[in-house]
Amino acid sequence: MRSRTGEYNQLTGRLSVRNSVLLRRRLFQLLAGNGRCVSIDCESVEFMDGAALATIVEFVMECRRRGVNLRLLNPSKGVHDAFSLYSLERMLDEITELSDEEFEGVLIILEDEVYESIRIPGVPKPAAQPEPAPLRRVV
Repeated sequence: MRSRTGEYNQLTGRLSVRNSVLLRRRLFQLLAGNGRCVSIDCESVEFMDGAALATIVEFVMECRRRGVNLRLLNPSKGVHDAFSLYSLERMLDEITELSDEEFEGVLIILEDEVYESIRIPGVPKPAAQPEPAPLRRVV
């Protein structure tokens, strides 16, 4: 994975069985902390084979299990082709659609050759107000 300096994580080139182990290692490093959102730009992915797709799908499932919001941004034709070949267009749609409510002010940013992600903490939600106790009649 490569990144544009100071922006966000970016997948580039050909993703295949030859580099799927490295891809898996780098993706799962994103889950090492307590981040709630992972964004990965896929605009420069030229090709993705079944092994790389399986790695991405495994990562999607693990993100869902942990409650991490994963977004693949700008999926290239190669990404679309791989998901379509295995009839996973619906999954791709789910992880590419953006919603402001989902981000909650947190974005994980990775840069090439950096093994720990940078986490910007979100704004905490206001504490819930306790329910008032019911009134009792005293005689």
